[in-house]
Amino acid sequence: MKRVLLAMAAVAALAAMAFGASFDVELAWDRNTEPNMKEYKIYRTDGSRAPAGTVSHPTTGIKIGVTVPDGTEGAVKFVATAVDQAGNESRDSNEVSRPFDYRAPDAPANLR
Repeated sequence: MKRVLLAMAAVAALAAMAFGASFDVELAWDRNTEPNMKEYKIYRTDGSRAPAGTVSHPTTGIKIGVTVPDGTEGAVKFVATAVDQAGNESRDSNEVSRPFDYRAPDAPANLR
């Protein structure tokens, strides 16, 4: 029984580290005016390029949930592309970033 409880505690600790801190990022852009537009694709570009969402044209915004490791700081970065009805995808838009800081503050000093 003791081993099972220890294993469950270890799994819970690893799960907490794996999930980290979560927040939402809201992105918006100017509408593409080409007549054959289908959708916009959003990619997260900090680290590797990973799909983060798809929005049907003419919608020009999206809210994306982001999870980062607890105890870290940095920035999440995104680009958007436009896709037409034939499946042709544009170049990347400009990159935008949203900083985050989930580090614990320094301990108080000189407690008396």
